[in-house]
Amino acid sequence: MSTTGDGSRSFSAALAQEETRLSAEYPKHEDIPTCMSHLDEFFRSLGPQFKAMYRHGTLAVCQPKFEEFKFCLSIKMLEPEERRKAWIRRRAEWWASRRVGKSRYSEPLQNFPPPPILSPDPVPENTAAAETGCSGTLHAKHVEPAQLGPQNGKLMGFE
Repeated sequence: MSTTGDGSRSFSAALAQEETRLSAEYPKHEDIPTCMSHLDEFFRSLGPQFKAMYRHGTLAVCQPKFEEFKFCLSIKMLEPEERRKAWIRRRAEWWASRRVGKSRYSEPLQNFPPPPILSPDPVPENTAAAETGCSGTLHAKHVEPAQLGPQNGKLMGFE
């Protein structure tokens, strides 16, 4: 992919590459999708909508599929070869913008703010121990059999 003098990727070069690739992939006007196929794709998105609502609690974005259908209707009255070129141009622009445009992972990590500190404020030494009478270590307490409570001369729970 070509770059400009400042190192950024060139949209026009990516667009030309995508147009060449798509022209080779769709050589005849019969190869491009019909408006009915775009409408079918839009209606096939209803199943994934239910899954998205169930899994994530929100609807999935299906606006691009509807936009493709509307674009197809707008070029429907063109000659077949002109329609093919218009469709290839639109798809090439979409692919080129994806190649050249910023992705969500393109920003360097150092530009993100640091995570919040989740540790609590430090407790002064021996404050909790003085209030509760704890020394911080666990000690077993000796219990006399008489303290368990006799029940008919037997210890509770034992026969």
